[in-house]
Amino acid sequence: MTFPEKPGLTGPESDLVPYNGPRTFLYGIHHFENCLVTGARLQLPENSTATVTFHNCKFLGDDYMSLQVLGGRIEVDHSLFDGSNGGAQPVLMIEAGGGSVRFNEFVNDTDYIRLGSDVTVEWNYLHQALKSTATADAHSDGIEVYGGGKLVISNNYIDIVGAEGQTGAINLTNDFSTIDGVRVEGNTLMGGTYSLYIRGDGNCHCGGDNRNIEVIDNRWIGTSTNRFGGIYGTHSYEPPVGVTNWAGNTLLDGNGRSVAIPVDNPQPEG
Repeated sequence: MTFPEKPGLTGPESDLVPYNGPRTFLYGIHHFENCLVTGARLQLPENSTATVTFHNCKFLGDDYMSLQVLGGRIEVDHSLFDGSNGGAQPVLMIEAGGGSVRFNEFVNDTDYIRLGSDVTVEWNYLHQALKSTATADAHSDGIEVYGGGKLVISNNYIDIVGAEGQTGAINLTNDFSTIDGVRVEGNTLMGGTYSLYIRGDGNCHCGGDNRNIEVIDNRWIGTSTNRFGGIYGTHSYEPPVGVTNWAGNTLLDGNGRSVAIPVDNPQPEG
């Protein structure tokens, strides 16, 4: 996979300066760059109307997440999220509000990103997953959506091979509410029991079937011992409701063969 811009920091970490801005953003327009964010999580709470931008910053919090968005709008680009101090929960949560996450690098975690609605996540590099955590109870996903919609997840490289409790590189499961409107396009997926989950039988059992999910031109990469990318298959789609467009998805299996992936066959053979 070729990135049009290098994901992550644009310069050496030694050039970053300690972040001294607010921990909670309620209103206003805020812009931060070249910063090192440590300590407690930063939050845009439910009633926030703030717009917050981070550029070329490293997040290394002492909480299980570094940035939580429940309102307002967040823009993060060319930054580094290091989950070393948490490890068993998403380091970035954008559950409400909205925003964009572009050209970032995510390392040293088991859960990286959780999304709700109105977010674009593209050209990010998620890798170097933790193989063990202090609590030993991780449920590992690269990008997870448990309800919401109006989401674009595109051109990300997601590798969770070997992560503790690995579930999926992308996990769309209606645990909290119906998922309505997600475009998954151009991603490279590695790891998980299945690398892509599209499940309508989550814990919520509310709001009706998932709807308007598109899965287009994604690539699964297998190995000689795990030729489907995921341990048991490329994807898990149950019940088979909600996908409106499935096209151009391929598996590079462990034998170097490029194989088309039908929506109804998670174990395609060359």
